[in-house]
Amino acid sequence: MGHEHAAATAGTGGVGGAAVADRGLSRPPGATTVRRVTLTRLEVITLGLLATGDRTGYDIRKWFDQYGSFVGYAAQTSQIYRQLRRLVDDGWAVVGEDQRSGGPDAKPYSLTAEGRGRLDDWVASPYVPARRPLDPDLQLRLRFAGGRDPQIALDIVRTELAVRREQERTRIPFDPTALPEGAGDDEASWQWEWFRTTNERGHYMVRALLAWLEATEMRLSATVEARRASAGAGRPEPLGGGRDTPAATTPPPPRAYADRADDADGPEVRPPPGGAPVVIEAPS
Repeated sequence: MGHEHAAATAGTGGVGGAAVADRGLSRPPGATTVRRVTLTRLEVITLGLLATGDRTGYDIRKWFDQYGSFVGYAAQTSQIYRQLRRLVDDGWAVVGEDQRSGGPDAKPYSLTAEGRGRLDDWVASPYVPARRPLDPDLQLRLRFAGGRDPQIALDIVRTELAVRREQERTRIPFDPTALPEGAGDDEASWQWEWFRTTNERGHYMVRALLAWLEATEMRLSATVEARRASAGAGRPEPLGGGRDTPAATTPPPPRAYADRADDADGPEVRPPPGGAPVVIEAPS
């Protein structure tokens, strides 16, 4: 396949992207090295859409118009048709005859067994979160992998949750080079205040994401346990054809933010320049 390549990756319990080291994040506990097939975001979307039924290029264009912003990805019409042609050339899709005499292009594209297998490989591959919260990779995993099965969704959420908890604990010092030479007390105070204000944006974004991840983890855990109980024993087969996913690393149980001393007042801070360096929660 022209645009397929295998890559060594590290990750836990979900479906993933690049190696942890490539993203500048620490390796989660219990991580293992595996081989996977890399798909571009546009490949994931087109394969994922065709997996639920035949679609024309116009259908996929309409999907982007309506839902593209929710996964943080956009594609031009020319990109969509080039991608569909590549899928056909690689044997991942086949194209039928246009049954209409006029109007938008109506050639239907269908997923082949090989194309479905490539998508399944991506679903089963380890998910490694990007440094930026709410990255399009997360949105695509939730949309096109998490919908396969509650256990897959739970693996994704737990992996994202472990990384965002680590990120929230990271603190950065005030940058003294932000102060002009000879700056007085008023200028130093303002620069310190503005540093805190701008960094609070990232801090509260991560807090909001953590709250959703923790609530979703509990909800999915209950769903998975209910399915196991209903099945009698073992995990139900995934909806995508029986492929399994790597075991998830179980993170610490959800904690109440009120247990943290600095929760009521926001990020922890120390005196402005001139005394000890300011320390604040890291932004996204």
